[in-house]
Amino acid sequence: MAQFRRIAVILAGEYRTWPTASRYLFELFQDRAEQVDYYFVTWNYVGIPQDDGSVLAVTDSVILQPFQQYGKTLVDYRILEPIGKKAATFYNQAYLAKVANLLKRQQERREGFVYDQVVETRHDIFLYKGARTPWEPCREYEIESKGLHDRNPVEDGFAYMDDFYYRSTSFTNDIMANRYSFRNDVEYYNTSKLVDSIDRFHSNHYLLRKYIDLKHITVRSQGDRDYDTMTAIRPNFPTGVDFNSLLWDQLHLLFDSYGRPNEEKFFNAGSPHPIEHH
Repeated sequence: MAQFRRIAVILAGEYRTWPTASRYLFELFQDRAEQVDYYFVTWNYVGIPQDDGSVLAVTDSVILQPFQQYGKTLVDYRILEPIGKKAATFYNQAYLAKVANLLKRQQERREGFVYDQVVETRHDIFLYKGARTPWEPCREYEIESKGLHDRNPVEDGFAYMDDFYYRSTSFTNDIMANRYSFRNDVEYYNTSKLVDSIDRFHSNHYLLRKYIDLKHITVRSQGDRDYDTMTAIRPNFPTGVDFNSLLWDQLHLLFDSYGRPNEEKFFNAGSPHPIEHH
């Protein structure tokens, strides 16, 4: 028997490796509720550069195909033009999450209900299935995530939060979706030793931590899945093999060897001209 009556899964972020990751994300959420509704919001380009440096356009068909293949419920989706926040991960991601949240709220108002739980995650995430243990329901002002970190050695020791998975009540998801309006403080900008001025002012993990602290949201980590075996699927991952059958070290090495796509830095967000899929 399903644990919840109805949950929403918000997929917001770069399209990247969605055709591959979709299968694993669907497996992660299947049977968690009597009805699992998906919302999908992304930019109008794939986000992984081709050999010639060009980017491919995201179209309706490439979004819809996995939902049709696996028989999942996509309630609504949007393909958006870049907003011009070049190399500012926090605001790009927050904008997509905000739009997805509006779609979720419209559905709740249209049908006169409220989701039991809402998950916000990305299109390229892989998480080992692990044991199908029951979810501990989040209460208001609670988030199930990897947790908080009091010191990030990469970002000058500032406290931070991971940014790939949040489960909460629908109300708390509404609060998280408002983070786009949040701005970093001048103190962090002046004291950070990061070289890139954009990263100094828009550090994604630091801003997330600041925002949830400001909103008095409690972050817990009670094991929706094994957080230590999470990765982002890159184009160099092998095809024709179940990632759950591979050792974590193998996937981690593949992720590290590919590196980050850094799409915001190579893509001219002010003049989007992705080319169509062939």
